[in-house]
Amino acid sequence: MTKLIEEITLGLSQTTLKNRIVMAPMTIQSAFFDGRVTQEMVDYYASRSGDAGAIIVESAFVENYGRAFPGALGINHDSKIAGLKTLATAIKAKGSKAILQIYHAGRMANGELMVATNRSLPVLLPLYAITQKPRSR
Repeated sequence: MTKLIEEITLGLSQTTLKNRIVMAPMTIQSAFFDGRVTQEMVDYYASRSGDAGAIIVESAFVENYGRAFPGALGINHDSKIAGLKTLATAIKAKGSKAILQIYHAGRMANGELMVATNRSLPVLLPLYAITQKPRSR
């Protein structure tokens, strides 16, 4: 049991955790509609950091068309770096390491959540508008 609270160095990265306690990723669905970090997310993770050696932040979509649920965190564009940095800084302020879980929903992606990247298109595109071929007459 004493090993649980001992410092540990991880493999090739040589990252050192202050203990072997790691908070598993739990989705709180509190990101902005486009996947940016909210203050609610920062507060949530900051309040849980400190005791654990590492905090694994909830799943973050890596591509806009790979979202699975509303309120999902995104890492699909450089515009999200500032918020992610704020989140990581809040976790690390109390001595925990910040780890991010990434995902792509694949065929289970929710088409109603896909934010268009072309300004001339509607803000939301249903999945069938992207994937279905035009019918021949």
